[in-house]
Amino acid sequence: MVVEDELFIRIDIADTLRGFPGLEVIEASTAVEAWSYLRSNGPLDVLYTDHRMPGSMTGSQLAVIVQREYPE
Repeated sequence: MVVEDELFIRIDIADTLRGFPGLEVIEASTAVEAWSYLRSNGPLDVLYTDHRMPGSMTGSQLAVIVQREYPE
């Protein structure tokens, strides 16, 4: 999952990752949006997140929550 509020940066990172065979890349523009997706769909293999984003949660806070909820 790529979590980045800057659209063109998110697109560039996601497109680069999609160049690797077998990777499914999910995009979110805020940490809250990413966490909502994760609560509905379960854990991920990789989380790439910006730190400072709009909304009530930073990327660092998201990473801590994801690690706590999905330690595997």
